[in-house]
Amino acid sequence: MASLIEKIRKDQIVNTAISAIAANGYVNTPLSEIARRAGISKGVISYYFGSKDDLVRNVIDRILQDEKAYLSEKIARGENPKEKLLVYIRSSFSYMETNRQNFEAIVDLWGSITTHEKKLDFNKRSYDPCRNILGKIIREGIEKGEFADRDVRLTASIIQAMIDGMMIQWIFDASAIDLEKASLAVEESVRCYLFKKS
Repeated sequence: MASLIEKIRKDQIVNTAISAIAANGYVNTPLSEIARRAGISKGVISYYFGSKDDLVRNVIDRILQDEKAYLSEKIARGENPKEKLLVYIRSSFSYMETNRQNFEAIVDLWGSITTHEKKLDFNKRSYDPCRNILGKIIREGIEKGEFADRDVRLTASIIQAMIDGMMIQWIFDASAIDLEKASLAVEESVRCYLFKKS
């Protein structure tokens, strides 16, 4: 029971931190503001998270894990590599649309990282899971003859870069990017570059 209560409390703090950072930015979000929004004392946050950096690491992990779980569940329904890849692209954009706050927070947090070492760590934790999911699909597609023989890691990076590039522009100016049209454009690019003609 104690561990369940602890998980609920930690989830509450992380969720509150996400919304606070998305609204005000990391620099303008002290622990006292997160505590105020959560209706708890700053000491409670310190009890569950050793420091603001520890809380931020948990915020980043939560955002990335939630997205990965969503995408993995959608991809599992795909019957072949082509379908799985298109589902990955479409689901990435649909997840963005329904979870804007998460992306506002993650973009702000990335911009707030001050050391090269921390940026490398953040990028590894952000991009490796995406590249691994995409790489597995691409490799399977090449082996089954559905995809052209491309460099798997590079192709995964290109696809993720198109998705994330659209996301960043959308975060800074939602009126500049129609996510549905962006998704279709990425799909078309991937079809031309990777799919073998039937």
